[in-house]
Amino acid sequence: MKIDKNALAMLPGLVLNQEAVGMIVRHAELVREWNKFVSLVSRRDADRLLERHIVDSLSLVPVVDHLGSDRGVLLDIGSGGGYPAIPLKIARPEMEIVVITGYSTVSSAVDAMKLGAYDYLPKPFTEDEFRSTLEGALKQKEEVSVRELLDFFNTEEGKLIQKGEVIRVLERTAHDYTFWRDLLVKGSITLDGYRLSLEAKAALVSGDLKWIKQHVGDLTYNQLRFIHKRLEREAW
Repeated sequence: MKIDKNALAMLPGLVLNQEAVGMIVRHAELVREWNKFVSLVSRRDADRLLERHIVDSLSLVPVVDHLGSDRGVLLDIGSGGGYPAIPLKIARPEMEIVVITGYSTVSSAVDAMKLGAYDYLPKPFTEDEFRSTLEGALKQKEEVSVRELLDFFNTEEGKLIQKGEVIRVLERTAHDYTFWRDLLVKGSITLDGYRLSLEAKAALVSGDLKWIKQHVGDLTYNQLRFIHKRLEREAW
């Protein structure tokens, strides 16, 4: 039975573009194909993947969104046909997933990787292999996040937002002594929650007046009080 793409694109509370719908359908086709050789899903379910597996998998999207799809790694233990991991990855591509299954072939592993899995870990595996896979997935997520952040702050929108955030930080130092002290003593950790690049955080913490003027422009005396005091402390 073919999957109704229109029905898939119109699931309640979930918006999927045509590319995502096509990938989920392609994955279902792969599951049906491999199910002829290994029991990934029951034979009865093979013709009812939409209602039996795909909808169930995508019902977890609100949970993933609540926890933060860009945080951590989803570990799907006993994935079998790739449910729920693969549909979730397609719906939320920024999320890293690791698929653990008792069924493994070169072709099925390649198919899973193409559909978005960071790695495909067949059982049995050692503790070192398990740890290495998770560390690799977390490292990749961190590297992707840093690249995306750098790319964003190189856009006009990113530059404008960062300029506003730098001004907001400096204005806060002018009237919030606790924040002033924490920024001086604790450094960049105080800036968590502000949309700033690592370069901007370093400039604020170190009192890099040249960088601030170049990227933000002229500021008032009150806005620059923290920077001047920071430089005075460094000179002393």
